[in-house]
Amino acid sequence: QSRARILVGDMKAVEDQETRLQSYHCGWATSFHAGEHEFCLDCVARGLDLYDSERAVRNRAFFGGHDAKVCGLGESALSYLLLDDADASENAIGRCLDWAASTDHPGSMVHSLYYAIVLRRCQSRYDDVHALGEQMLALAERHGLAASQARANMYCGWAELMTSADERGRERFQRGLLLQQQLGTDDNFSMHSDMHAQVLQRLGKPVEALATVHNAINVGRNSGQRFWLAELYRLSARLRRDLNEPPSSIRRDLVRAVQIAEGQKAAWLAERAKQGLDGLPRP
Repeated sequence: QSRARILVGDMKAVEDQETRLQSYHCGWATSFHAGEHEFCLDCVARGLDLYDSERAVRNRAFFGGHDAKVCGLGESALSYLLLDDADASENAIGRCLDWAASTDHPGSMVHSLYYAIVLRRCQSRYDDVHALGEQMLALAERHGLAASQARANMYCGWAELMTSADERGRERFQRGLLLQQQLGTDDNFSMHSDMHAQVLQRLGKPVEALATVHNAINVGRNSGQRFWLAELYRLSARLRRDLNEPPSSIRRDLVRAVQIAEGQKAAWLAERAKQGLDGLPRP
């Protein structure tokens, strides 16, 4: 994360607006994953002030394969949610989807759909996740975007399994997960591991689920992907409870979740962990 801050600082003096915009593009993406949501939103605001729609047409393919405005609006929708600003989050994701559609650029449209899917996944809005995932899959198949096909099948399979005991959901999730692993394109390992653990839990494999969560926690800490660490600790606590582990270990996970979320000013995540703590017997 410090490298992104250095890059943004160094590029402020550069005259070329696209170069400065793309430094902010790097800054908001990196800071979101680090759980630094206020810096993420600052990068989005400053970066989009430099955005030019005509220039964007020339630069989408070179900078990430998607439109910077779509990316900034989508990233801000997620940060606003975790900061517990639901209205700002909904406004941002609506603008993200609308702008992506106006570009008629496949890479940008799938990018916007992915942000919307992740947002609804955070909110456990399974039907929305499934509907958006099917849209994303159709678009990805039409344009040969294999990584997006893998993601779409993962999220659709997860949503199906979370709402029914149908075997199809499990198979679809695992098919998407395998393709993503083969492609080596998982830039959201923390959340996808959370989903994988939930799938294992639904299949009656809590020990495997807990191991998956703890691996994701270790990877997240080592890689700097910290935005979902609080939720991983919260899920760890839930799995420990299912395994009848001592209340002290469950409490320890939930306290850690609250500490991480509050350190990131992620009030939405902190409240979820606090609700788990409230349900525990007092030590």
